[in-house]
Amino acid sequence: MAGIADQVDLLESIPQLAWLAAADGTIQFFNQRWLEYTGVDVEAMQAEGVKGIVHPDELALIWQRWKRALQDGTPYEIEYRLKRKADGVYRWFLARAVPVTAGGSIISWVGTATDIDAQKRSNENLRFALEAADVLSSALDERAACQNLARLAVQQLADWCLVTLADGALQHRVIALEHKDKTHLQPIENDQRALVIESESELGNILRQGIPALFPLFVGRINGMQTHSLMIVPLASTNQKFGALVLGSAYSRRSFDQADLQVAQSVARRASEALQAARLFSEEKRTAQRMRFLAKAGETLFQSLDLMENFENLGQLLVTEVADLATVVTIENESVLRVSAIAHRDPEKIALVEALRGERTMSPERERRAISALRRHRPHVTNNIRTTTLERTARPYLLETFKALGPHSAITIPLHSRGATHGAIVAYYTDSGRTYSDDDIPMFVELGRRAAIAIENAQSYERERRVATTLQEASLPTLLPTIPGIRLDAVYKPGTHEAQIGGDWYDAFTLEDGSLVVTIGDVTGRGLQAAVIMGKIRQALGIVTLYERDPAKILNAADYILRQRWPGEIVTAMVAVINPGRDSVRFANAGHPFPLLRYHDGSIEELRSIGLPLGLRNMAESQPTQSHELASIGLLTFFTDGLTEWTHKLPEGEQRLRSILETDAVMHSPAAAHLISESCIHGGAQDDVAVLTLTLGTLERWSFAAENAKAAQDARQEFRRYLKRLAASSDEIAQAEIIFGELVANVVRHAPGAIEIEVDWTGRFPDLHVIDRGTGFKHMRALPELLSESGRGLFLVRRLARRFEVERIPGFGNHIVVQLPTERR
Repeated sequence: MAGIADQVDLLESIPQLAWLAAADGTIQFFNQRWLEYTGVDVEAMQAEGVKGIVHPDELALIWQRWKRALQDGTPYEIEYRLKRKADGVYRWFLARAVPVTAGGSIISWVGTATDIDAQKRSNENLRFALEAADVLSSALDERAACQNLARLAVQQLADWCLVTLADGALQHRVIALEHKDKTHLQPIENDQRALVIESESELGNILRQGIPALFPLFVGRINGMQTHSLMIVPLASTNQKFGALVLGSAYSRRSFDQADLQVAQSVARRASEALQAARLFSEEKRTAQRMRFLAKAGETLFQSLDLMENFENLGQLLVTEVADLATVVTIENESVLRVSAIAHRDPEKIALVEALRGERTMSPERERRAISALRRHRPHVTNNIRTTTLERTARPYLLETFKALGPHSAITIPLHSRGATHGAIVAYYTDSGRTYSDDDIPMFVELGRRAAIAIENAQSYERERRVATTLQEASLPTLLPTIPGIRLDAVYKPGTHEAQIGGDWYDAFTLEDGSLVVTIGDVTGRGLQAAVIMGKIRQALGIVTLYERDPAKILNAADYILRQRWPGEIVTAMVAVINPGRDSVRFANAGHPFPLLRYHDGSIEELRSIGLPLGLRNMAESQPTQSHELASIGLLTFFTDGLTEWTHKLPEGEQRLRSILETDAVMHSPAAAHLISESCIHGGAQDDVAVLTLTLGTLERWSFAAENAKAAQDARQEFRRYLKRLAASSDEIAQAEIIFGELVANVVRHAPGAIEIEVDWTGRFPDLHVIDRGTGFKHMRALPELLSESGRGLFLVRRLARRFEVERIPGFGNHIVVQLPTERR
């Protein structure tokens, strides 16, 4: 008994909660600190157990470990939450118990419970802050950022979380909602009123004040959710209020304190920055989409001399991007409004829209009013188009067609120039649920302006048909052939310091036997005459190949044509013919810069062949056609002299070209010609430049714009499917996918523009190549500090990858090579 008394005295003297138990685990004693904290004495414990004082989430684990300790006679240790009698708050404790033995047998157990709540909260808060920073740093979508924030808050800090965004001056709207108990979510999500927080409500009044608020004890409900403690932190930047982060505890009975509030404020600042970036990104994305659309529309409107064909193409573009139904109506004879072009998004509606093509769709009175309105040159939006409106507007025999199409929102843009009104572009939304607003008018007005210019140009082209025809015939090929095993890319850059048209060209086409013919050349001089000669010679080279396959003889035939038609003119040219087996090339040169061969080992060789230019070949004996094997060749590059002479320093230009061709990036870019031209030429070319590249061999690849988050997601899914077809281990696939995602995320954050990705699995392990348009970066082997965000993604990539290399491409971007930790099956 004296021993027990000594133990009791000892336990009463220590700062922890403490207890004694018999050998079978029966509680015999609690010290005063236990009694003061829990209010549970020995008799109550023997009667009711720990059910009322230990948090329900830890009950099962406590009994499991305690029974195991009693059975094995081993020390007992666990972290759990104990309810404080004074206020019902749960705090974290570290409980330990050790057996007391005598004569080799356990005679009792001594246990303590140490308050670790502050340490536990600090760890949880740190984890919350770190994970939130990581998630928010790459957030490009406002809703996704808020949902991820709410999810992390519930995982680490709170029992439930609301993220609200200001919806006007008088209310907030819940954009993200999470709860540890998912059964609490459905009633709220199904009640749209619960997702709107009016300013007059209790929560709305707090949100309206826009300052952090802490309620350690809050008895009541917030938006239908039971609440024990509450924190509200505004989401705001220097000059913009976004909303609020609302955190609540419930059944855990955690009482938030100032440390929790400081963490929440820190995360809220990161979230505010993420929201601001997401909104800027969204606005930039919308602007970029509009600019891309207008660029496409401009190309569409000017791609042909046939104006009606262009309008048809424009209609197709409209229904692809910004409409369900689109029409171009034109005014004829000052009093007739006729549908000249029409398109619909739904292929099943084609028959309906074809019934309107070429028709006067309006009743006579409405037609007069419409023409009069168009002549005022004012764009307008019409919403809530009803059946009664269609009945008043449409000609009777077309009424059922309009009803079947079901337009409910429209935007009308008059087409006018130099005081003349040509007609209008009319775009409709039908069954997509979308509507137009005044915000859409500027883009459509710009579209109308370009369309009006297209009309003027078409009229001018009609008056100057011969000149237009000459220019069209002299134009470069719009498409390169698609050939298995060869990737072609070409680029033409006009000189920036000359107003006149140049005579550079490139061409590539296949013959009946499968051979690939490549021609490239440059007409001396500039202006319309040079452009005309360029077009004719390019055509002549193509025609000669119909009956002659020897490159030297093809050049001789073109030389004869040039001397007969344009005596005194000089043209440099190169002709190469790759055989159907793609293992050799036959070629001849007429005074043109030598093409460059890039071997798989990175070495460079000129494809040398000497010959006089076209127009002079009769002055010396023609050099015979030469040939070269392609088995070890990875890339063929054909170019005109503007590529190497853009600085008027030929050796410097040639060295720059060779250095680019020696990079690995050029072998893994789907647009090698563009990479070469952009890397070699800075600030615009002095002379016209043409580059044509042939990359031998095909690999898996993806290309998309950095701002296109959907395309990035699609590429990642395709990458996963590709790995699943070939890789042996699901764990390795997961690691490879993480690498892919982190690399893309890094490019998206730091290198706006095109992203090019390729997988080369010719070895045991696949190499992932990523090419971007960024300005360069540093990758660190270790993070500078625990909370550092900079370099975290690439640090993770380095840790997971077998090899990690970064190659800077001057004037272009970066080439990242990562060897994935993935083996074939």
